[in-house]
Amino acid sequence: MSWRYTVEKIEKRVAELKRARVRASVPLGDWRKALGPIDGASASDFDDTGWDTFPALGSYEAREQTIWLRSAVTVPEAWTGQRVFLGLELAEAETLVWVDGVATQAIDLFHHDLLLTDSADGGRTYTLALECYTGLGDQRFARVFTPKTVEIKIAELQWIDTPTEALYYDMSVALESAKTMDGNGREYAVILEALDEATNILDFSRGVSDDVFYASAARAGEYLQANLYQKYHADPNFAPTIWATGHAHIDTAWLWRLAHTRQKIGRTFTTALTLMEQYPEYKFTCSQPQQYAYLKQDYPEVYARIQAAIQRGQWEAVGGMWVESDCNVVGGESLVRQFLYGLRFFQQEFGTHTDVVWLPDVFGYAAAFPQIIKKAGMKYFMTIKIYWSQFNKPPYQTFEWEGIDGTSVLTHYSPLGDYNAVMTPAQLRQNWNAYQQKHLTDSDLYIYGYGDGGGGPTRAMLETAARLQDFPGMPKVKLSDSEAFFEDLARQVEGKPNLPRWVGELYLEYHRGTYTSQARSKKLNRQSELLLQTAEQICCLANLTTARPYPRPTLAKAWELTLLNQFHDIIPGSSIREVYEDSERDYQTILGIASDTVQGALGAIADQIAEGAGDVVVYNPLSWPRSDVAEAPRNLNLPGQHVVDLDGQEKTLVHLSDVPALGYDTLRAEALPLFDNTHDEPTLHVTERTLENQFFTLTLDENGEISSLWDKRTQREVIDAGAYCKGNAFLTFEDKPLNYDAWDIDIFYLDKMTPAQSLTRLEVAEHGPIRASIEITRTFGRGSSLHQRISLYRDIARIDFDTEVDWRERHTLLKVAFPVTVRSPRATYDIQFGNVERPTHWNTSWDWARFEVCAHKWADLSEGDYGVSLLSESKYGWDIKDNVMRLTLLKGATSPDPEADLGRQRFTYALLPHAGDWRAAKTVQRAYEFNVPAQFAAVHGHGDLPASMSLVSVDKPNVIVETVKKAEDDESVIVRLYEAYGQRGPAALTFGQNIESAAEVNLLEVETEESRARHVTVDGARLAFDVKPYEIRTLRVRLKA
Repeated sequence: MSWRYTVEKIEKRVAELKRARVRASVPLGDWRKALGPIDGASASDFDDTGWDTFPALGSYEAREQTIWLRSAVTVPEAWTGQRVFLGLELAEAETLVWVDGVATQAIDLFHHDLLLTDSADGGRTYTLALECYTGLGDQRFARVFTPKTVEIKIAELQWIDTPTEALYYDMSVALESAKTMDGNGREYAVILEALDEATNILDFSRGVSDDVFYASAARAGEYLQANLYQKYHADPNFAPTIWATGHAHIDTAWLWRLAHTRQKIGRTFTTALTLMEQYPEYKFTCSQPQQYAYLKQDYPEVYARIQAAIQRGQWEAVGGMWVESDCNVVGGESLVRQFLYGLRFFQQEFGTHTDVVWLPDVFGYAAAFPQIIKKAGMKYFMTIKIYWSQFNKPPYQTFEWEGIDGTSVLTHYSPLGDYNAVMTPAQLRQNWNAYQQKHLTDSDLYIYGYGDGGGGPTRAMLETAARLQDFPGMPKVKLSDSEAFFEDLARQVEGKPNLPRWVGELYLEYHRGTYTSQARSKKLNRQSELLLQTAEQICCLANLTTARPYPRPTLAKAWELTLLNQFHDIIPGSSIREVYEDSERDYQTILGIASDTVQGALGAIADQIAEGAGDVVVYNPLSWPRSDVAEAPRNLNLPGQHVVDLDGQEKTLVHLSDVPALGYDTLRAEALPLFDNTHDEPTLHVTERTLENQFFTLTLDENGEISSLWDKRTQREVIDAGAYCKGNAFLTFEDKPLNYDAWDIDIFYLDKMTPAQSLTRLEVAEHGPIRASIEITRTFGRGSSLHQRISLYRDIARIDFDTEVDWRERHTLLKVAFPVTVRSPRATYDIQFGNVERPTHWNTSWDWARFEVCAHKWADLSEGDYGVSLLSESKYGWDIKDNVMRLTLLKGATSPDPEADLGRQRFTYALLPHAGDWRAAKTVQRAYEFNVPAQFAAVHGHGDLPASMSLVSVDKPNVIVETVKKAEDDESVIVRLYEAYGQRGPAALTFGQNIESAAEVNLLEVETEESRARHVTVDGARLAFDVKPYEIRTLRVRLKA
């Protein structure tokens, strides 16, 4: 504070100028009001005479409702030639304004004015239609949701004095910039002197509403331009460049439903387009093709304007993924489809391709992601959320990110750690000051515009940006798009040996609860992913063998719904209850489509199988011959063991033997009675406390926990008797994170652990001959119960734990633990298209920060000659510390969904002790078998198909065929496979028909220069190729008729 109070005086004058911009105003008249939705209510000639009359500054109550307001306003004759705005402020309502029937702009929390004309025609009347939506509200902190009061605080026409507004922005930007500078510096002194002189030119002698004042404001503006903005400039040698791109992060669902997101899209995109007309230099970056698809359906005229803006370079369609997807729990093939569907949409709708993967708000990134990015034809990766890590901030913001296969992608995140920046000098200064690699580049990315629920940049932000393009003492603001920034960044870092390289996953030290919250959605997602892949395989086989048409549109609909529900606030479990009600309906649609498609295609094959070959066809969706136990529908009368599962469904356990890879076999039905669950089997023994087969002897203690698991094959004990718990111990923990309830598990959850040992029932449930089971029931907590079957199989070296929980706990975490007699400093975890190793110790902060990690189908702890794999069919949260393997089963969050996960939960996990490591045990294959069921259909046909057939098989156990589908654009077959063991060498596919031609393509099913360099060799039905460690290869194959 100077003794002359110069800064304080200028601040006061700037505030006065902000108010004085409005030279005159005229209040609006009464509205016509009606409850929506109402077709055609936006049209200028819509008849609203039957609507209620509503005061111009009235209020009403609403919750999850749309209210329409209509009115007309006439420009005063005296305002001819002036710049006229509509001033509106509606508390608790997001509003889209139509002017004369044209969607013009949103009015929301941050947008309170709308430009009607730069040069008014006095006497002209405008028709106004307002679509006012009031949502559910922020449910993170409430359990009872009452209607909101929507209050119209401002409703008027405003004459904005252009010179005065220009002076306001000139002075406010200069002042706020000066505040970020050294008070003893030359730039600070020059700026303050110019501002002081401009302030002294202002003439307040007759008040701010007089012509004298406005004339003085014009003179002050001319002075400031001549003596500051035009006279002084940013340092041409050392001023950094801030590449600023406008953005409006719109969560596809979160504290609002998908249906409401569609309205948010219409409002936000309309505002962006309107601002582009007013500020031609403004560029807007927007991801998520799903949102564009919604806009095309709901607001076709706005969509057409976006297409035009893309062509003229003002609108950047970025990201490439169908939605901004979660990258932890989503399966590998789903990540591929996110890019396949998203990038194809951009190409088909806009004729564009983006090189920038845009995921500002996703909760961590799997180590397979760089390869997926590159093989989708993209070059760059932008994120921000990783900066939120709790304990260890990333050591740099610009780096090459290298995945498990060695593929790397140029990555950058804004050091501001925010994707909702508001374009202030202080933020811009902070953004550059926090950038750690000024020795590498002279620029940084800045993402500005209100978001989460949309909104985007404001006029004030764009006015500020215009003044900071070349302002003394400040970074230079360059309005641009993200791809231009990355291209410049790539040029600057090319060949620089000190560009850092980050190897492996980008683990977010935060939001670890998202691996577990909303468990039903996670289970339905995995079921949907796997069943859709099975459906595609069988449809390919049916097309090739029976000429049944391949149902592309049907499968595409199901995939798009699946991809939609993988949005980073849906599948992680961080949305409101209503979102999961909608999501569950979507999953029933997806699974219905997938199941009907599977049965239709498999039935078509069954109808063409030769007479006498068999009574039932069984399909194996996996790329190796399958010897396993499957659950078949009871009505097929297959020989096996009759069982009733925990859902009350009657099934037949059937032993499968060498069912062809990605193919079918036929089985004989038996008229004889099935073995029931009391049948004795010499190699399978069960009592209330013991289970035994040729592989194991399992013993339960008085609490129903595993006190011993003896491996007969290796003559060793699996369960560590000296550990803090027994095997299959259920442990509850107080789970009260500091901030985000559904999102987070904080490390202090470990402070309060309570075993769930109250046993109410222990009895034999199944005797064999294929499977024997013990059934246990427990109660714990505030009324929760757990019902479980522990099972051994006659011919499978795996222990299953089929579980049903009636979950009543709040702020509680439920884990299951297995202390094992294995010592290793590292454990291996299954991820998309491969696996990663993580420490089992807490040596450093980087180690203990990963106290909860994400994995998919399995995790393994192995020492030199022995190990244990833990398999899961729907759980993603794991922790392995020292020799205790734990799987997180349920979380009891209360916000944003107060009822999250309450009620019945069904899941299964399994233990797989083994000699050697996980490769020797074929844990990858066993986990797929545990997750991917065989499919059955009755044979009714009299065709000429053989009794068994393989669509395609692979000759190496380390190569997994993940996907077989028809190409998007022709009748060729797409085969996607990956190397799963971290090994390199030759491999070969063998098809059921001879090959006409084959070539490698990228994930978009396009041949590229890189893919053409990867040779494949065709010999009849055999396709030979090489693989590298954890490499994904996609092959386009044309089979001979």
